[in-house]
Amino acid sequence: MQLDLTNPPNATCISSPYLSLPKGGAAVRSTTWRWDDAARTLSWTVAGGELLAPSTPTLYSEVVAVLFTPGAPAPVRASVRALAKGGTVVF
Repeated sequence: MQLDLTNPPNATCISSPYLSLPKGGAAVRSTTWRWDDAARTLSWTVAGGELLAPSTPTLYSEVVAVLFTPGAPAPVRASVRALAKGGTVVF
């Protein structure tokens, strides 16, 4: 999955939408991405999914953020980060 956070600077990704559970309920987990251009920081928060069992597989469990800057000789690649509880990458 590739997100372009430049315009607008925020995006929300819904993973495992409307996953049916044995109890008859449903759960949605969403990840909201935010880019702070001045601070060169990508952050994300995760909401929902409270009805999901800890063993429930998810579509995405890790992220590798890559910053592409016009005129730069190469993109800047961050280390692998877990998505589960949110986080931050500073470039």
